[in-house]
Amino acid sequence: MIEFKAIESKHRDKYEELLSASGIVSSEYSFLGVWGWREPERSEIYFDENICWLKNRRGILSPICKPGQDWGKIIPEYFTEGVELNDVPEGLALELSSLKGAQIKELRSEWEYVYLVKDLIELKGRSYSQKRAHIKVYNEKYVNEYSPLLEEDFKELLIFQREWLERNKSRIAESVLCDENKAIMSVLEHWNDFPLFGACVRIDGRIAAYTIAEELSHETIDIRFEKAFSEYEGIYQYLNKTFLTRQGKNYIWVNREEDMGDEGLRKAKSSYHPARYEKKYLVSIPPQNC
Repeated sequence: MIEFKAIESKHRDKYEELLSASGIVSSEYSFLGVWGWREPERSEIYFDENICWLKNRRGILSPICKPGQDWGKIIPEYFTEGVELNDVPEGLALELSSLKGAQIKELRSEWEYVYLVKDLIELKGRSYSQKRAHIKVYNEKYVNEYSPLLEEDFKELLIFQREWLERNKSRIAESVLCDENKAIMSVLEHWNDFPLFGACVRIDGRIAAYTIAEELSHETIDIRFEKAFSEYEGIYQYLNKTFLTRQGKNYIWVNREEDMGDEGLRKAKSSYHPARYEKKYLVSIPPQNC
């Protein structure tokens, strides 16, 4: 029987050992992903010898383990009445699809957008012409100071964050803003505990934008947070390109996370032409011992 417990920092080493063995490189399943959102997501964890089980407010998530498990034996052992697994990565979803009666459903809103860093630095070709135009306008209109994000910047960053929240509270659901803000606070409080780095852009001496990224692997970074005051035309495009050029050029991939089913976000993320997706699925498995 699974006895879930609250996720704590002490779980990190064992979790990351299993995550590394699983081959999953995902924004959602990094330890920062599950621990940093533990409060708003009501995330819980359980380990047996070879598998980590996760649960949040939506239900049971994908197990984290080495590929090639005997799922025909494991699933009945833990879930005699069957189970519905959320956000299952594609490789594991294919493994589980062989179980009797298993049903697989795409969770398109949870797919993570993954781009070649080289593409987003160079912005070559007609498909990126609008991005280049926005950056050109930005460079012509504004004089800015770009700098790597340091702990000494956090106090000013939090002033920016409060103003950004105030400006966007009528556009974005309060619960979403609150949950994300809690995660940002956790990240800043534990900055040195995780492979994090970032940048801020100042215009007229005050922060006008910032980005925070996490290294998911030696090849992949994830853009955890990216905020800007939208009155500065082209600032998001400038920040995206400049951050990767100056601080992300040694990586191959950049993960810009999911669109959560928001059409505006989907359009914006698609406009950068992802090279691939970290696809996720809902896997429904009926009882296997009948």
